[in-house]
Amino acid sequence: MKYPILILLLAVALISGCATQVPIEITRFNPQITGKNQSIFQYMDETYVSAEADDLTIETALFEYNSIVVLPISLTNKTIDNLEPDNYSIELFDGRDRKPAKLLKRDDLVKIRAKYTGGSPGAIQDQVIEATMTNVMNVVNVPTKDKLIKMMDYVIGNYFEFRPVYKGETRKGLLCFLRNFKFEYPLTLIVKHNGEVTTLKFVAAKKS
Repeated sequence: MKYPILILLLAVALISGCATQVPIEITRFNPQITGKNQSIFQYMDETYVSAEADDLTIETALFEYNSIVVLPISLTNKTIDNLEPDNYSIELFDGRDRKPAKLLKRDDLVKIRAKYTGGSPGAIQDQVIEATMTNVMNVVNVPTKDKLIKMMDYVIGNYFEFRPVYKGETRKGLLCFLRNFKFEYPLTLIVKHNGEVTTLKFVAAKKS
């Protein structure tokens, strides 16, 4: 990814309305190996997990800031057939009751981003938003609001879209889930593909 995960998380939090005037604290998650075809690797100093199925390679990681869980994910189609959107899904569940977290759609982020940048009267002048944006810019050394907006646009532009994964190709992007209830850990990510199920588990690691 072009930007460090810190900036991506903060941009997502801003455009989803979940940024607040609180200390910046990111929860990282360590993957738990639950299958023989799963392995852990490092990318840009972050911990990712790779899972190999007969038809698909899945690579992902999990991060949380405030009430937003961000999931960078890539799916590589290993077959000679296209993986159609009707034949795969990605869901995140909490650990105890397996309650599903709400998946934010790309359109949700676009609408809220528009509101913050002037789509609603006075929205960008709101004092809480102003203070939050200033806080973010100070922490990550972003010189201007325009630069921060570009980072938001990067998140929106690289949001994962449930389109066909063509044979031999990789589809990747970011997914955002809303923590609208108290999570029980570990979190469970379930990827369904061509009638198969790949299950990945994550436990909270250090905060930064």
